[in-house]
Amino acid sequence: MIWDELAVLITSHPKQQKYWQQALGSWRDYPHYILMGNDDDTWEGIPLDNIMPPVKDLFLTKYKAGYLGHFRGELEQMQIGGRILAEKGYKYIYKTAADNTCYRWRNLINIQKVLKKKDFIICGTTQIFGNLKKFNKAMELWHPKLRSGGAELYFYSQIRAYEMNVIYKKGPWWNKILGLIHVQGEHAINTDKNIVGTWVDGHVWKEDYKHRDIVPGRAKV
Repeated sequence: MIWDELAVLITSHPKQQKYWQQALGSWRDYPHYILMGNDDDTWEGIPLDNIMPPVKDLFLTKYKAGYLGHFRGELEQMQIGGRILAEKGYKYIYKTAADNTCYRWRNLINIQKVLKKKDFIICGTTQIFGNLKKFNKAMELWHPKLRSGGAELYFYSQIRAYEMNVIYKKGPWWNKILGLIHVQGEHAINTDKNIVGTWVDGHVWKEDYKHRDIVPGRAKV
């Protein structure tokens, strides 16, 4: 049964916080396992119970907020998250980001049917659906000090190196099937800003977490 074998991994960045509520709210009523990472060393001060009801477990890169930068932080979470999911016994992974919606999560089972004998269906590293064992193989060599030129360049290089079988699907395909909206991108268009400007806007909860209590009831993996 695919639902028993599939886990969702959501990667996030401190400067995406403004977009989390809408993106994660799209997973409302999702009954299966979602793991979320964050490129930070604490969850303190973030009102998790208000914005993340579908998420089951959390983990951190354990670096200071945003220290790794956008693509290295994402790859670090992909490596950590994939290992956690393997330890839990999952066979398939849907990897997305915390500024992407998934209103039609019910259709994930239809992506499994499209996958058939391929290893992955992907759009960069923003949308990856496929074999968890192959996903972790692609992430084996990753290290934060590795110079790769970008998350997509690294992941694609490993796909080629290990001769993995991949179906490449661009944004409109994911939009149609999963109800995907890039919330940060829409914010950029609506406010006539470039993506750099939206990164500045996105960091809602700043670095002063010292006197705030971590929200109870959320597992720290």
